[in-house]
Amino acid sequence: MKFGSHSRFFSSDSALAFLPAKSSSRRKLAAALVLGFNALLMGGISPALAQTYPSRPITVVVPQAAGGGMDAIARAVTLKMGTLLNTSFVIDNKPGAGGNIGAAQVVKAQADGHTILLQGSGSRGHAG
Repeated sequence: MKFGSHSRFFSSDSALAFLPAKSSSRRKLAAALVLGFNALLMGGISPALAQTYPSRPITVVVPQAAGGGMDAIARAVTLKMGTLLNTSFVIDNKPGAGGNIGAAQVVKAQADGHTILLQGSGSRGHAG
């Protein structure tokens, strides 16, 4: 299956049908995010951890302003994830410094999986 064949890959019953078809690169990014979230949900969680996770709402830090493309994707994906995990998600927009402010907040958070970063490849900050 190629990404170029949008009509087959993104059918009307696709989970990504809610996204506007403005550009194929946005759709590819959205597909990668959905696949990444699915991998987070289904892989690498031990049975013992799966029984207690999540024990509280999950904070998704988006290092861009509210109302932007990544914010819309985060809200759409976490809506579905909330249903699957039977928990709530908090979207925390932290724009500025090329994404470093949001990334720093996630680094400083407890390492328990209740704070995650959702960032596109175009907003990474680089140390020089």
